Amino acid sequence: MAGKPKTRVCINPECGRTFTGTTRMCTPCRAPVRTCEVCGATFKDYRRVCAKCGKKDRVCFECGKSFKGATKKCSSCRAVTRDCLICKRRIRGHNKICDSCRATERCCQGCRRKFSGNGNWCGSCKRTERQCVSCGEIFNGHTAKCWRCHRKLRRCESCAKEFVGNFRRCSACYARDRECESCGRRFRSHMKICSRCTVKERECESCGMIIRSNHAMCRPCRTEAVPEEERRARWVKTRNARRARQRGASVSGPVSLAVYQAIRNEGSCVYCGDISETVDHVRPLSRGGIEHESNLVPACMACNYSKGRKLLSEWDEGKVLCGVEASPIVAEEWASLVSETEHSSDGGTFSDHADSVVESAPVQIYLIGDAE
Repeated sequence: MAGKPKTRVCINPECGRTFTGTTRMCTPCRAPVRTCEVCGATFKDYRRVCAKCGKKDRVCFECGKSFKGATKKCSSCRAVTRDCLICKRRIRGHNKICDSCRATERCCQGCRRKFSGNGNWCGSCKRTERQCVSCGEIFNGHTAKCWRCHRKLRRCESCAKEFVGNFRRCSACYARDRECESCGRRFRSHMKICSRCTVKERECESCGMIIRSNHAMCRPCRTEAVPEEERRARWVKTRNARRARQRGASVSGPVSLAVYQAIRNEGSCVYCGDISETVDHVRPLSRGGIEHESNLVPACMACNYSKGRKLLSEWDEGKVLCGVEASPIVAEEWASLVSETEHSSDGGTFSDHADSVVESAPVQIYLIGDAE
């Protein structure tokens, strides 16, 4: 009499997968080697016909789509939405357990490399150079279509927002708060590693310059690759949005160009000490900042682009400390941010050091109503 099904490890040294059953070997390893009765190919299974010959052109009786397979329904109609039995995450497919929970440590049959997954081949060995059946482009992958042809207009299953992509949910719904596996920093994304840790030094594919970025080309080459009409349209759209934010954030009328030039020529960049080329809003306009000289400091191009729409608490720690020591405007903004987040659980290292710098820095109060 067979025993109770329980979780076991296949005794085949080349397999080693975890399965639930009553035997000592998993089903694929116990399957006999047969010869297909149609094409004569050798395969390992319990059927008399190989998987390739068992598939034939059919019409799904539910959605009417033509497909090649061995069932009456296509894979999309056979898939159901359910909760994973282990992690309780919402999934859609044919399995009761999600891919992450079913993944086990195994050895690739091609390169013999150890990997974590559900198949017998690692991702690198499954990718081959092939031609897209839709656009004819040569690409490296393991699907019939390239990633561009797979992208289509979809409606997110979570928020019902329309987006163009390959998945059933948009990127905002896939993202969640997590801790970077490399540096331990808290961030919000659908990646396991933050953007700082994924940056690496590489050679620009166009001009050959050594850059440190996530992109294959440097910024000037990526700008030149965009058509002139599209580039102009992007610039006009961004410029109009910027002007609208400035008008909405102004408190005593628009800041004149002469004031911007005077602030830029005050001295060096408050964040790194380099030559100031631009004027930075300490609290960005998109994050509630005002269009007033009490919110403007001189900054170099690199620091201004790097800071972007980030608050001081979200930016580079070293540059923020330099700005707190160099500018009373930055010190005042940092003091207000510290008071807002004094009960947060950030560890206290950076905040304690910045508090001591703020106490020693001369804080200058700018009245909103003053013209100068």
